[in-house]
Amino acid sequence: MATNGLNGVIPGATPLGGPVAQPMPPIPAPPPPPLPDLPPSPAVTGVQQPFPAGAVRGEASVRPSQLTLGGGGVRPEPDRGKTWGGPDSKVELNFGHKPDAQGRLYKLDPSGVPVWGANGKAITPDQWANMPPFQQQAIANLVPPELRATFLATMANGVASNARSEPPQAPYRGLPGGYLPGMGFGFDPNIELSPDAKSQMERFLNTATAASRGRRPDGFCYTHVWRYMSQAGFGAFPKMKIPDSHASEARMFAELVNVDPARYGLKRLAIDNPYQAPPGAIVVVRAKTPGTSHETAGDISVATGEGWFANGGQMRYGGAKNFPPGNNYVLGIYVPA
Repeated sequence: MATNGLNGVIPGATPLGGPVAQPMPPIPAPPPPPLPDLPPSPAVTGVQQPFPAGAVRGEASVRPSQLTLGGGGVRPEPDRGKTWGGPDSKVELNFGHKPDAQGRLYKLDPSGVPVWGANGKAITPDQWANMPPFQQQAIANLVPPELRATFLATMANGVASNARSEPPQAPYRGLPGGYLPGMGFGFDPNIELSPDAKSQMERFLNTATAASRGRRPDGFCYTHVWRYMSQAGFGAFPKMKIPDSHASEARMFAELVNVDPARYGLKRLAIDNPYQAPPGAIVVVRAKTPGTSHETAGDISVATGEGWFANGGQMRYGGAKNFPPGNNYVLGIYVPA
């Protein structure tokens, strides 16, 4: 198998990661020792499981108005509006809020508090109580592990009955008939995914984020993404192998698959903005894409729906604004067929 002179061969795996750019803002090392992450959200198929009882119930140690989790910032103004929805929702609820310029419906404020993307108002316990479990999980995962217990205890005081009988204007649309963790970041609501594709993407996403969160990309993006495919499966991979001729640089994955995506058990989406990719999709961009620096390799990563991309670290491409309609940076965005 060919190598690029920098990357070693993973035992049992064929492709190798081409060096890519480092993300524009450096990512701090993960805080030691973290509390255990919340369990993965339930599979898209089957019966929805409740959010872990021990993680959301119990007496809060502080009042919501006193909560400042960390970061030294001023706690954002809470959203005092009425809420609507319910824990049985199959899509994320936006309570009338819109994503920010980077496509994030919610994000982490510098104070350490999760806020709504466009206006920066804090998510309230009442809104939390009306959210489906997978949305609660995605928001909780934004909070640093050492602060998560305090956050969950505070949000446990929400009253789900404080709900409107009608939704707000222009509610956010999620994927019809299903959901994935971390939804709500501006991707195309008309994408159709089979139950098996959703299940694959959830496993793939959980594997990729667990191996990348809190880390800085190391230039071995292709190697890392292949490892996620080998561990979790994605389309026809890892049963099908990548030939040596397409194993040395990240862009080569797109060059191989684009000839006949169905042969590899994949579907190429008609999307040219990585920030619109559904969580768990593979994103491949060409060399000299914003956020990259290698002259030829390009980059391959897994969309997380959180404004960053997993490939051994937290990769970023500078925001959705860098990918106007018709751009030629994106070589392909793929989901299981």
